[in-house]
Amino acid sequence: MQYVVGKSGVLSLGRQGEHLARRLLFTEPADWERELGPGSVQALVQPPGGGAAYPVSLERTEEGWLWTVTGADTAAAGRGWCELRYLAEDTVVKSRTYGIYVAAALGSPPDGQPGPWQRYLDRVLEIGAAAQAAAERAQAAVDGLDELSNLELLEIWNGGMTHVEKVSR
Repeated sequence: MQYVVGKSGVLSLGRQGEHLARRLLFTEPADWERELGPGSVQALVQPPGGGAAYPVSLERTEEGWLWTVTGADTAAAGRGWCELRYLAEDTVVKSRTYGIYVAAALGSPPDGQPGPWQRYLDRVLEIGAAAQAAAERAQAAVDGLDELSNLELLEIWNGGMTHVEKVSR
């Protein structure tokens, strides 16, 4: 999907781990080129988490400069920065800074925090342990019943009565 980037705002790069799913088109450098003369365009990205800034590849098209977002750009979820620069003879003469945002993918909890998936698994294990304990108690009760005679079982089942009445429905 291709998005045209405005003159300000936050660039949504997509979800964590997405690769080649989003393309961002910068049109503003064409204005800079008309105003300032020949030059080159560069984009630097500081990823979420404050890692070192790195250049991203921009492709010149008829419409503007196109950044195809890669898995390296969406490796970490959170907020970061993108600086679009216009250079004349290796000197930055114009720039614009954008916020960037990478949405967390499901199953990728923040560092140091158990995610909802882990809480779900913990709950499943807890319920499984309770079911196992209930099964063991039931088996112990059945094992205890083996020691009773059939007559005692009938009396227990019938509430202590010594005879059973047939009831029709």
